[in-house]
Amino acid sequence: FLYVRRQGTWAYYGINNELLKLHLDLFENIKNLELKNAIKKNENIITQICP
Repeated sequence: FLYVRRQGTWAYYGINNELLKLHLDLFENIKNLELKNAIKKNENIITQICP
C-alpha cells in the first residue's frame, strides 16, 4: 500500500474510516522503519517514501 499511498489513491480506503486509519497507522510504522534504514544505507529511500 506504500505504492498506493505515493500515488495519492487513499480514497479507495476512505469507504471505511477504520480501514483508512488502520492503513495510515501501518504506513506510519513502516515509514519510520524505512527512514531509519535509509539513514544507514541509502538516502534515496527517503525520496521514494516521502515524495
